Amino acid sequence: MRNGVSPTRRRWHVLQLTRRTYTPFGQDRTAGNSGTGWAGDKGFLGGVADDTTGLTNLGAREYCPGLGRFLNPDPLLQRDPVLVRLHPRRRIRR
Repeated sequence: MRNGVSPTRRRWHVLQLTRRTYTPFGQDRTAGNSGTGWAGDKGFLGGVADDTTGLTNLGAREYCPGLGRFLNPDPLLQRDPVLVRLHPRRRIRR
């Protein structure tokens, strides 16, 4: 169990085990394999996976596994400008 999400699903009524693996940035490694599929909409890090767009909703932001990035800025940093000024990467850019 990693990050609060088990990468294994058990189907007890047919005694079948399905396993899902991901690349480091969240792309599904088992997507092309034939099989029974994955029950539910939980994907990488327990986020809700959208099959039509390929994005994963991780609460306040949409994550793109193909890019390995979030598509919008962090709402907490936008809300509190003090956090932006104190961020360590901000000091490096000067």
